[in-house]
Amino acid sequence: MGVAVKLRWKRIINQLRYLYEECDLVESISTDCAPEFQLYYEEFCERNDIDLNDLSSQNAARVEELFGKPPPAAEEEELSEDVGEESLVLRDKTKPEIHEDPEYKMSQEEQVIHDSFRKVFLKLALILHPDKIDPSLSEEAQKISAAKFQKIKDAFEERRYFVLLDHAEHYNIAVPKNYKQQIKWMKKEIFQIEGKIEKEKITYNYAFAECDTDQERDQLIQRFMAQVFGPIFTEKG
Repeated sequence: MGVAVKLRWKRIINQLRYLYEECDLVESISTDCAPEFQLYYEEFCERNDIDLNDLSSQNAARVEELFGKPPPAAEEEELSEDVGEESLVLRDKTKPEIHEDPEYKMSQEEQVIHDSFRKVFLKLALILHPDKIDPSLSEEAQKISAAKFQKIKDAFEERRYFVLLDHAEHYNIAVPKNYKQQIKWMKKEIFQIEGKIEKEKITYNYAFAECDTDQERDQLIQRFMAQVFGPIFTEKG
């Protein structure tokens, strides 16, 4: 029974590790694609003789409701950066709505797990903390150790415990053996991260990154404008 539980624990750690990497990648794609989406949006309007200044003025209340503030005038240099970042929070309504989760608070059981990994973190800190690094090491080796410490510190604070487990194995540090508790927590975490990934994937910025042709990009811009400015811009089949 103990072996089976440990194998499940290892499998779910791998699943969690993959999902964190996937989430980081999806968020990076969405953020990096924001300027491209905005630039194509502006070019689309130019090609179709659409005056963004006029359009934004006519729909100021609707734009403010969606974005929290009216976008600046189209000729201002900051337009691409400001509107591009704001469009990150605008979802494609042709896809299922993903609701925000309430502010996360650890349960008593999760706090127990967190405290158990605190012990792992402290043992790693005794090895990797800048104050504990052997001064006889080369400057490069000291920088690597300091970077590792920052990584495990961030991982502990963000509850990415698998990072601590990886480093603990490397330094032969004992890890918590409350496998069943960890599995239960990790299942909840997997559910949360999957929701976060799906939420990011239905932003227009991410959808733009998935487009392969200009026709697909034009249709996406039309859906975006229909949501922001009204059905007159609904894509034409």
